[in-house]
Amino acid sequence: EGRCHCGGVRVSVPVDAYGVVACHCEDCQRLHGNYFAMLVAPATDVKWSGDLAPTWYESSAQAQRAHCPRCGSRLAKRPADRSRTMV
Repeated sequence: EGRCHCGGVRVSVPVDAYGVVACHCEDCQRLHGNYFAMLVAPATDVKWSGDLAPTWYESSAQAQRAHCPRCGSRLAKRPADRSRTMV
């Protein structure tokens, strides 16, 4: 389980649903200064809760990213087909 900095958006991923991916795409390098490790799970297994919903935007033709609409914390990434969510 996790949350954004302000606590407005919460996320839960079942323990048995995830693996780890180290993304080294240009977006991750630009946003984080290097590759970025994320937990990856089928999109249907990732549960969002809290007072706010994540705001999704297209960061490239291949992916979408999410952030908290209040504090701006980066929360997740998903491929354009929305099959997986990387938290």
